Amino acid sequence: MLEIDAPILLHAHPHCHALAKIAGADSLFQIDGHSYPLDDRHMVVVNPWQPHGYPHALRTGNSVILALYLRGTWLKQLHRNFALRAESGFFPAPCFEMSECLKRRVGDLAVALQGLASGCTGLEEALYRLVINIMEESTDWRGVPGTRRAGRGSISDYRIRRSIDFMKQRAGQGFTFEEVARDAGLSRPHFFSLFKEQTKLTPSIFCNALRMEGAYLALPSPDLELRAISTALGFAAPSHFTRFFRNNLGIPPSEYRRLIAR
Repeated sequence: MLEIDAPILLHAHPHCHALAKIAGADSLFQIDGHSYPLDDRHMVVVNPWQPHGYPHALRTGNSVILALYLRGTWLKQLHRNFALRAESGFFPAPCFEMSECLKRRVGDLAVALQGLASGCTGLEEALYRLVINIMEESTDWRGVPGTRRAGRGSISDYRIRRSIDFMKQRAGQGFTFEEVARDAGLSRPHFFSLFKEQTKLTPSIFCNALRMEGAYLALPSPDLELRAISTALGFAAPSHFTRFFRNNLGIPPSEYRRLIAR
């Protein structure tokens, strides 16, 4: 659960994402350039790699948000059809009105999360029931072939596939987009336009996603200092890493580490 008290910059990630308001002010979330309500009645859902954020201009006050990041590997354990949540296009709409049952499920998980200090009793069951409810109300998950056709499609241009491999292999080492474009055999302007055409993302948002994925993998390890993680991800100073992480998730990395260690 996150208390959003500052803007969250436009970003993307490879997971499915579901958000529901727990307390505080109603707000708007921005997905693919459009604004959707995040209030007592509505849940916002985000497909993998959809750009989304919480711009300052849309703020109406602090909000406590239940934010689910759903990995395809975990979803596959619930039902084989859920594995396609790792692909774009699973959610047909970015926002839907919750039933009373789903509202109760959101509340049950919030209560379970707040009780983590005294043990995890009921947490797994509350999470399972909530995810099933989200699937039932927001998707036709039983009609898997239809959801696959609705996706954004694979990356067809080999030069963009090459550029993605280049950035993944050098994540944390530092590179310029001129170097990425040159390696793919493209000019910088052509690379930017072709990358956006093929992925629906800017190269900058994609690189930020790679850095956040690296942070998510490293932060659970208590033996790794934040300074070491910052350096490994290519930041000049820990303060730069902290600001970057907060701008993308809404909380600093130290708070994220504290929450997942509970």
